Amino acid sequence: MMFSYILLTGLAALAYLVAPASLMLAWTRWLGQSARNFVTSLLEFTGLVLATASTLIAFSMFGMVHGDFDPTLWVFIRYGGWLSLAALLFGIAGAFRKSSLRWLVPASAVGTLGFWMLTAFFAPY
Repeated sequence: MMFSYILLTGLAALAYLVAPASLMLAWTRWLGQSARNFVTSLLEFTGLVLATASTLIAFSMFGMVHGDFDPTLWVFIRYGGWLSLAALLFGIAGAFRKSSLRWLVPASAVGTLGFWMLTAFFAPY
C-alpha cells in the first residue's frame, strides 16, 4: 500500500514538475545554442520535438475527452506514451556527446511518460 503512494507521488512529480520545467529549459537552450554537432543535435532535436508533441497531445486530450468512459482517451494514452518512449530513445541516443541538452531531453521524455502512466492508472475502464 505504501509503495503505491510513493509510486503515484513520483509519477505526479515527473508529470507536473519535471516535464514542464525541462521542456521549457530545453527549448530555451536549443534556441540559444550556436555551434551544433549535426548527428547529436539532430537526435536531441528529434527527441525534443517528440516530447513536445506528446505534451501537445496531452493538452488536446483535455478538450476532447468527455464522460466517464470515452474510448478516445485510450487512443490518446497509447499515442502519447509511444511518442514519449520514442523521445526517450532519441534523447538517450543524443546524450552520448557533451551538449547543453544532454540530460534535458531524456528528462522531458521521462516526465511526459510519467504523465501518460499516471493518466492510464486513473483512467476509467
